[in-house]
This record gives sequence, C-alpha cells and structure tokens, in this order.
Amino acid sequence: LTVISEQGNSYDKLLKVIANNRNKIAETLCSERHPHIKNPDKQILQIDKIFSNIKSQLEKEKIKYLKLNDKDAIRDKITLLFRGKVGDPYNEEKLAAIFKDGKKRYSLRTPPGFNDEEKPERDRYGDLILWFQMLDYGKNEKKPIILVTDEKKDDWWWENPKGKRIGPRPELIEEMRSKTGLLFYMYRADPFMEHVREYLNKDVKQEAIDEVKVVRERDEKILIDKSASSRRVRELFNLTKQVDYTKKIREALKGPSIDDILGKPDFVRMVTEALKTYSIDALTGKTSYSEQLNEALKTYSIDALTGKTGYLEQLTDGLKTHSITHKKNALKRFEKKNNRK
Repeated sequence: LTVISEQGNSYDKLLKVIANNRNKIAETLCSERHPHIKNPDKQILQIDKIFSNIKSQLEKEKIKYLKLNDKDAIRDKITLLFRGKVGDPYNEEKLAAIFKDGKKRYSLRTPPGFNDEEKPERDRYGDLILWFQMLDYGKNEKKPIILVTDEKKDDWWWENPKGKRIGPRPELIEEMRSKTGLLFYMYRADPFMEHVREYLNKDVKQEAIDEVKVVRERDEKILIDKSASSRRVRELFNLTKQVDYTKKIREALKGPSIDDILGKPDFVRMVTEALKTYSIDALTGKTSYSEQLNEALKTYSIDALTGKTGYLEQLTDGLKTHSITHKKNALKRFEKKNNRK
C-alpha cells in the first residue's frame, strides 16, 4: 500500500513537470520572437493540444493505478502464496530476551545483524529476530533451511577477498547445525529461480529471472554508492578527531603580544575560523588550506608588527607539509627558537 501511494505521488509530480514545461515553452515563444515563427499563438495552441492529451492519459492511468488499493491482483496472489506459511510473532518477553542477547552478539560481531547496530534499538534486531525464527522453525520441522534473500551485507554472506559471495557465513552454518542438527543454505532470488527450473523442473520463465536480476543489480549499485559516501565521511570525521595540530596552532596564536600589538582583538578569532574551515582540506592534500591561511596572516602583517621576521615563513612552511608529524615538529622548532630569543 505504501508503494502504491508513493507511485500515485509520482503521477502528480510528472503532471506538475509537464505543466511547468508547457508554460516555459509558451513564455519563450511569446518573448523571443523568431523570424520564421509567424504566429506564436497558433504554435501555443498546438502545444496545448499535445500537453492536454498527455495530461489526460496520465490522469486516467493514475486513477486506474490507485484502484489497486481496493483490488490488487498481484497482492491477492501473493497473499494466497503465503497463506499458512507465516509463523506466529514473538511476544514482548521473547523479544526482550532477543534484544538483550543481541547486544552481546553485536559486540562480538556475531552474525547476523551486527551491521545494523546504528539503527534505532528495535529496528537493529530485525535480522536477528528472523534468524531466531528460522532456528525455531528448523527445530520444529526437522528440515534443512533455505533462505532466499537479496540482502547485501556481510553480516549474512561469506565473501572472498574480492567481494564475491560464496555462501552463508560459516558462523550461521555452524549455529544452525549445533542448535538444530540441520543444514543451512542461502541464495539470491535470481540464482534460486534458475536452480528451481533446473533441479525441480518448474516452469520459470527466463524473462522473470532477468527482471529480478536487473532489479537486484540496480539495488546493489545504489547500496555500494551510499556505502562508499558514508565510509568517506566517517574517515574524514575520525581523522579530524585524532589530530590536535589546529589546537596547538591556535594556542600559539593566542599569545597576548600579537593581539596587543595589532590592536585587533578579532584577529585570533578570524585566523582560528580559517583553521577550522580548512583543516580537512589540509589533511586531504589540498594546498588551498595553507594558501588561505597565508593570505589571512599577510593581511595583518604579523612579521612587521611582531618583529619576528621568520614567524610567517616558518608557520606556513610547517602547514604546507601534509605530514601531521612534520606539522608538530615544525611548530616545536619554531616555539623553541623564539623562546631562545
């Protein structure tokens, strides 16, 4: 029902896009007269006819689609397929025990579900609840378990170093064997359909297999792109937490002699803001950080006003290197030299 509602909204968005583009075309025809367009009003009428036909067709399709809320042949067939095949839900007492056990399992990276530990508390244990239900089902039915899933995360799948899925994680196979004495198998949807056709002699059309495969591969690509972006953000965040060189530089800049001589009490604030803004750039190897800081320092002529002519040169040289250790060492050498003066 949620999908049907979302797709209904998609019709509305498309109709809005069509209306906006019709108006843009009409405005362009009227405002930018072309020597070969003698009668723009006539052209607009023709455009209105085309857009009106499209709009009318989409509105009819929307009405037809939303009727699926009342009678959906696909939903009825799925309901029939699952009749008598869905187990009873766990009660709150059982769920509380699973959540407690889940905290310990996730801390030990015991599959499945530990990749969901950042989700809200109840949601993070969804995979674990499913796993315990499979274990209970195996104990009762005494039949091997086959899980057909397009789950992508490695807290279910055993993968080789190149990321190729080999099968369920060994821990899952062992837990199923030790608690039920049964074998455990996992398949993605399209390979499972191929095996059903080959080994059970079922009529599974190749078009259906191809369609399922296209959807799976599309979803996997989306997940990979999102994971790569999230991983890069986490890496940068963790890197900035581990580095204290900006703190040391801010402390060096807070010396009262600089503020007093310059007579500009907001100098430190402006420079420290520059440090905060460009610290990630510096760590990722973008030299605009030192250039920007250099410009900020030149504005206030620190060398001339403090009388320390090597201050700017040594500080910027220390910043330009992309080694955090070098930054710290350069700062220490500078502080030691000036203390001797």
